[in-house]
Amino acid sequence: MLCYRRAERIRTIAVILTSALLLVASASAAPPKVAAGKAAITVTTQVIKQESHKKLQLQIIAFAIYNKNISRYAIGNGVIRCTRISQKRTLPKGTRICLAVYRMPLGQIIAGGLVTSNVFYRLAVAGGTGAYANVGSGQVQVVATKLKPRRERLIFVIYSF
Repeated sequence: MLCYRRAERIRTIAVILTSALLLVASASAAPPKVAAGKAAITVTTQVIKQESHKKLQLQIIAFAIYNKNISRYAIGNGVIRCTRISQKRTLPKGTRICLAVYRMPLGQIIAGGLVTSNVFYRLAVAGGTGAYANVGSGQVQVVATKLKPRRERLIFVIYSF
């Protein structure tokens, strides 16, 4: 009888240790990454909210990201925060420094740069998280397709290693 109980305890401990090892192994499995090389992703956006603070020379734009090839619903969202630069001789009037964060299902892409026009601009990709963690460089090209309500086409050209 004593031997039977001891065997049960050993089996229970073995099952607990095995399941713990399996949990640790599955948790440490690497998340999906963008394949090495060049990748181009094209999505569209629709502005949800736009705020401007005249005193601070600050503009914040929140938007939803759509890819009609995947789903008719939003697949992500993003925020752009722009600060107007004081007038300089070398920069066009209305130039802003912008920081953008694009949240997608597999991670985030962070981009920033100078914006001189609301119709067409490019931002440099600074990095990413999740599947985009290995993104080394690239650019986000933004083209306005409709001004009221504002809709844009984003083309991400990213290089990973």
